[in-house]
Amino acid sequence: MTPLPPHSVWFYIPNKGAAASFSGIFGLLAIGMVFRAWEGGLRKFYLVELVGISWEVAGFAVRAVAHDNITDVSLFAAPQSLIVLAPLWIAGGIYLVSSRMVNAASNAASGERLILRMPVRWLTPIFVTCDIVTLLIQVTGTSVAASQNWEGSPATIGSNILIAGLAAQTAALAVFISVISSFAGSRLYVGLRG
Repeated sequence: MTPLPPHSVWFYIPNKGAAASFSGIFGLLAIGMVFRAWEGGLRKFYLVELVGISWEVAGFAVRAVAHDNITDVSLFAAPQSLIVLAPLWIAGGIYLVSSRMVNAASNAASGERLILRMPVRWLTPIFVTCDIVTLLIQVTGTSVAASQNWEGSPATIGSNILIAGLAAQTAALAVFISVISSFAGSRLYVGLRG
């Protein structure tokens, strides 16, 4: 393994080939999303997803460029931030489409629009709010860590804040999966009952 230069801001040397490959894969997904958005009716969903995928493309592209300049802080902070924050957009798109699917699958004739005693219309606002809060936590962590070029005490504090934001995002996603699974289970039970 090649030793890191003394002033490297990276903890490793970014792999140019892997980063470029991931950027290309996400780029192909973005192109597919654009075509799908134009033929489907869920343009808002695709727009949110496209932002997330575009951030992944940009993050991995910058990481590939960083391979040749591992002492540049901006070439370290930009891909780290983009790659970590992109899934927030992707999750937001999933929240949008899932609440619409739940709403469509609810029994409109009986007025059933509840999921775990919660109105279905609250799904998207609740989980998108969670997304925004975790985004702000993660951005705060990144900002604190980057304030001293990712060195010293601010780097440790910022990294801990960033990890807390990621943990909160994971917890929100786990709750969302539980809510959607509960709904799917209840739909399956109703379907089997007749």
